[in-house]
Amino acid sequence: MADDHKYGIDYISFLLVGIGSLVWGGVALGLIVSGDPVTALTDWNLVQQIGGLFGGTIGTAVSTAVYGLVGLAGILDLLGVTGGYGVFSDDRSMMGEGSRY
Repeated sequence: MADDHKYGIDYISFLLVGIGSLVWGGVALGLIVSGDPVTALTDWNLVQQIGGLFGGTIGTAVSTAVYGLVGLAGILDLLGVTGGYGVFSDDRSMMGEGSRY
């Protein structure tokens, strides 16, 4: 793929996918601890907690922006656009530098 790392796209995508993993890991942990999906989605969700710091419309906008960016980063990573092992990544990145296949 193109040299996206010089623009920082792959690093930003990696960070956002990591945030998404923390969010859903927290929600899963909250579901295990509380047993209530609503409590898990509100009290154990990192993005909801950060959005709650701002409150009101601004908090909702921050949460929506973070969810949108995390989703976009996940899609770009899945497709291999950001240098990951996705659908459109080059064979060398998936098989190693010296591989013939």
